[in-house]
Amino acid sequence: MIRQAITLYTANLITSSSQIQTSQNTLQITFDTLSAADALLLKSTAITSVQVEYKLSAEDENWTQGPLLTQTQKEDKLFIFTSQITAKIFKFTFNINCDFQSVSLVKKLLALENILSSFTLDNTFKGSSYYLADGSLVSWQEFSKKKVNLNLNNIPQTLLEQIKNIFKTNYLLTYALFGDFDGYFALECALKEPPSFQLSRQSALYSTSLTLLER
Repeated sequence: MIRQAITLYTANLITSSSQIQTSQNTLQITFDTLSAADALLLKSTAITSVQVEYKLSAEDENWTQGPLLTQTQKEDKLFIFTSQITAKIFKFTFNINCDFQSVSLVKKLLALENILSSFTLDNTFKGSSYYLADGSLVSWQEFSKKKVNLNLNNIPQTLLEQIKNIFKTNYLLTYALFGDFDGYFALECALKEPPSFQLSRQSALYSTSLTLLER
């Protein structure tokens, strides 16, 4: 077990009613109403630097500047705002042209700091295959998804109730794990099954094991 920071975010705030516009190295996201966000998640990207601007309404003439901080160095980048931004229109300017597999805008729910944890990260595949008349095998892969086995230990009672409430009210969550080691992930996942928590009578702290399935 390693002591590291795990943060729970909402699922992607961007919905089918949101407007997304891209132009070279800029991305603009417009919501129907004011939306609060804490981080931008870009999947499979070489982007390393982002600037954010925002407007409270389409009638605003000027953009408000909002600084960003990135804490990741993998292909999946989580850019974290230094403070929460509430706006209707978000505009992101990247250091290179827009090139990413997907984009998510998320709101922070809870930081699980100083929790003892460990995880394994596996890939699950869906595909099929068939044989040609000459006997050769043809196979293909439709998609690859990640599965995370996450173990949490030393959870205090006060934090336990907050975690339970988040799991109860959110089917999908974005999980971000940071530590002083090579392991890292930031994924939007669903719980495979409702979690159960075990109490240690010696420490009066709780533990649980979660199976997370990437959306």
